[in-house]
Amino acid sequence: MPVIIDFVITRTHDIRLPFYCSYSRKKLISLSFTPRRIHFGQEVGYGNFTFSMEFYKSSSYATPYTPQDLPTGVQLNDYLYVQYSVESSADLVIMAENCKATKGSSHSWPQYNIIQNG
Repeated sequence: MPVIIDFVITRTHDIRLPFYCSYSRKKLISLSFTPRRIHFGQEVGYGNFTFSMEFYKSSSYATPYTPQDLPTGVQLNDYLYVQYSVESSADLVIMAENCKATKGSSHSWPQYNIIQNG
């Protein structure tokens, strides 16, 4: 009778972490004179953003993992090759300076840096 293997043996614990990101709003000022007073007002806006995050098999970013490849295993201290993008209106620029993986949105959960000082 052939042996059927339908499980994976591992020396590390497998985990699944949902992905959450939050963005704080920053203002950049570029002036040719020194203002006497700078006033930062609060603005509220609404819009649609398309977030995408893809994992790639190597540092060349040529071949992404497909849904059939997932979940994929990585060893501790292995590199993850991630492409992160946000699509928005043409006059808005968004950059992910920091991104962390956590089990939930609570700040009390352990956090794992994906992007740090990007």
